[in-house]
Order: sequence, then structure tokens, then C-alpha cells
Amino acid sequence: MGTMRWGWGWGRSWGKSLRHVIVAWLLAAAVMPTLAARVAAVSPQGEVAVVRQIVVRFASAVVPAGDPRLPAPFKLECNGAAPAGDGRWADDRRWLFDLAEPLAAGVACVLRADPAWVPLPAAGWLEGPAEYRFSTGGPAVLSAQPYPGSEIEEDQHFLLRLNGAALPASVVRGAWCEVEGLGERIAVR
Repeated sequence: MGTMRWGWGWGRSWGKSLRHVIVAWLLAAAVMPTLAARVAAVSPQGEVAVVRQIVVRFASAVVPAGDPRLPAPFKLECNGAAPAGDGRWADDRRWLFDLAEPLAAGVACVLRADPAWVPLPAAGWLEGPAEYRFSTGGPAVLSAQPYPGSEIEEDQHFLLRLNGAALPASVVRGAWCEVEGLGERIAVR
């Protein structure tokens, strides 16, 4: 009689099976969504004349809804200092920072991710840029007297309220008046 053999198939087929399992696991891991909190939008960015509020919107829920006092995901710094204001969560995806007063002209700000902030466990970690920049640029006109569209005299004086100090030379260089139908700019003094 012959010898009976039996086994679990761990011979050569074991190596192939293990390779197949590893390859299948790697492929599954590659197509699984990554668990990371991603910033979908930040406002403002670039140059904006009047800034009263900063809004950071995430692509998915990053905090539990219902508590506006949760920690801030970002820290705001303008011209080297933290401006006065209050940060709060509007919902599970939007964080707002309300400034105590609008930023003046010529202010440069950076919004930096706070490394101590941790999103919901399901969100993982913060992915994407760690900072966003914006500035208020030069002075902008907040109001004018007489108001736009009113009738004016030939030697009319105007009162402009600006959001910051303006240099007289830059006003002379950059401001002008237009007369409807005339088609040319009239210099200001």
C-alpha cells in the first residue's frame, strides 16, 4: 500500500496566496477614501477693501454640531498681532471669526492652522494648506457727500469717508471726476 499524505496546501501555493492577499489589501487601501478634514473655502482671500468676518468652510463635518464654543481650527494674525474679535462654529462644517471692527486700510493678515486643533475622529487630520493670506489694500471709499447720482455744482466740494488714511499725492494721482457725456476725466484738487 502507498503512503497517504495530507496537508493544508502551504507549499508553493501558499506563497502565491499570500501575494494575492497582500495585493488585494493594497488595492483596497488605495481606493478607500482618506480620512482627512479638508478646507473647501476660505473667505476673504487676496485683496479685499472691507473685512468684517472670516469664514472657513470644510468639505465634511469636522466638529459635533450644536456647540459654538468648540476650539478654533485657525488663528488669525493681522500686521503681526491678533485682532480683536470672536471665533465660533456656525455648524459642523463652518467656522466664523467676527472682527470687533472692520479692518483698516493697509492691513495684511494670515490665517494659520492651529496645530493643537483636532477634527472629529471620523475626519482624521487637517489636509491642505496650513495658511491663507489676505489684505485690505489701499484706502477705499466708504461713503461720499454729495451722494452718487446727485446734482453737483461746477466748483463742488466732496466729502469722502475712507477706511484708512490716504496720502494726498496718491489721491491726486488716483482720483478723478467724470461728467456724463463729456468722455474725459477731470482732475481733482
